Amino acid sequence: MSERARTRALGLGAAAILTIALNPTAYADADKPIIPSKQQIIDAEQQVAQVGRSVGEIQADLFAANDYLEELAVAAQQAAERYNGAVMRWQQAQESAVVARERADQAVTNAETARAELAGFAVTRDVTGSEFTNFSSAITANGPTTLVNQISGADTSQTALSSKYQTWQAAAELAEVYVDDAEEALAQAAQAERDAAAASQVAQGAVVVQQDAVITIAARREGLVNELAVAQDISVSLASQRQVGLEQRRRERLAERRRQQLIEQQRQEELERQREARMLHREQRALERAQQRALERAELRRQERAEQRVLERAELRRQERVDERAQERAELRRQERAEQRVLERAELRQRERADERADERALELAQERADERALELAQERADERAQELAELLAQERAELRAEERAEQRAQERAELRAQERAEQRAQERAEQRAQERAEERAERRAERRAERREQRRADNTLTATVAIDYAYAQLGEPYLWGAAGPDSWDCSGLTMAAWGSAGVYLPHYSVAQYAATTAITYSELRPGDLIFWSSDPTDPNTIFHVGLYLGNGQMIHAPRTGVDVEVQSVWYWETPDFFGRP
Repeated sequence: MSERARTRALGLGAAAILTIALNPTAYADADKPIIPSKQQIIDAEQQVAQVGRSVGEIQADLFAANDYLEELAVAAQQAAERYNGAVMRWQQAQESAVVARERADQAVTNAETARAELAGFAVTRDVTGSEFTNFSSAITANGPTTLVNQISGADTSQTALSSKYQTWQAAAELAEVYVDDAEEALAQAAQAERDAAAASQVAQGAVVVQQDAVITIAARREGLVNELAVAQDISVSLASQRQVGLEQRRRERLAERRRQQLIEQQRQEELERQREARMLHREQRALERAQQRALERAELRRQERAEQRVLERAELRRQERVDERAQERAELRRQERAEQRVLERAELRQRERADERADERALELAQERADERALELAQERADERAQELAELLAQERAELRAEERAEQRAQERAELRAQERAEQRAQERAEQRAQERAEERAERRAERRAERREQRRADNTLTATVAIDYAYAQLGEPYLWGAAGPDSWDCSGLTMAAWGSAGVYLPHYSVAQYAATTAITYSELRPGDLIFWSSDPTDPNTIFHVGLYLGNGQMIHAPRTGVDVEVQSVWYWETPDFFGRP
């Protein structure tokens, strides 16, 4: 209805109320005009407004009643699932107690066997010269110890008896430990039974409260609908139908809002995961590049240091050779000057002796022979110097050739390093190709794994179909807390039996069912998966309801007391918190 039409209707309603209030016989005396006062008009408008407010309040009371019933249903489901958990723990404790009892019985039997062997061995031994036929002390607390202390026979007998005594003692101690464990396990089973009984009482009380509230609120709802019909001036059946439609529309809006909220939440979580993955990838790439640059810088510094050392050694050797040649040339010049001075002094003495012995022929002849000898000696020395110079020249040539060879070796080393770098680059390319081939193999393996996953998915789909068909067969059967068939069910009992029909074991407890499945997200849901509700979305230990997903936003579940097994929208109720794949 438009605002203008609503205003016009209110005005007509106010006029009608005012007319009736002022003159009950107005319709009998239509010719006489009735003019209401201003206050009468205000009172009539307030009366109409009050009627409008009461409609909203009545509808709010109806919605509040439904919400209260939902709260009681949740409380009853929580109590029922706590009972299922207590029963599961009781059954586990019973199984543990049976295992502990069997282990203790076996340990006691082993201890008795060891005691009997010890007794039989001691009776047959000759103790202090006579048969030890009275072995009653062997079964007392101090008997075996006393017996061992009494043995005075051969060392072999003492060793054998001591060994059997130690065997009996170890078996007796182990039996004592296992018996204590069995008693403790039995006590735990008894406590678990008491806990299950207490949980049963709590669940029964919650169901009674819920059922009483259903009856009370049904009566209250009927009264509210009647009141609503009066306020809206329509029939009770029409008011009831209208209210049901409003409640259904409200549930649908809430369901869609919950679905969108969960989708948005998971979208944000996926974006956050992708962002973290990208950041991690960038950090990994940056780290790899930094490591590669560090390796390259280290290799460059190593090569530079190696080349620097080669250059320094070459420079040092060159400097040493230069110094040696300078020293040799200085020594040669010194020798030449010394020889020159000797020659000059010899020539001077020769001239002096020639002048002194000019008159003496023999002396002249001798002097001539001396001169000839000196000339020969000078010639020999000149030849020696020439030889030395030739050797020095040859040495310099050899050193030059050595330098050339050193330079050639340095060049060869440089070429070798260049070749090594080329080989390294070739190796890196080979490693890169190997990495690419490895990645290709990894991709092929991933494809094969994907194919296997698809095959498993197909198998799982077939298994899930069996579970879904089983659950469909239970449609319309009543809810009963703690029940797991064949004609009544609670939520976890239905999912346990459905998947059990497909050969998959699940416990009769929604918390344990989630723990037994593979956690997935809403976007990964497929038919056969389980949907869980909890009181704390961050803690799966607070799960209290479970349903079997059918696809297209639908599920089948055993809802609560008073509602049979049904197919329903996943979003008809609270937002589901956890999802699992058996």
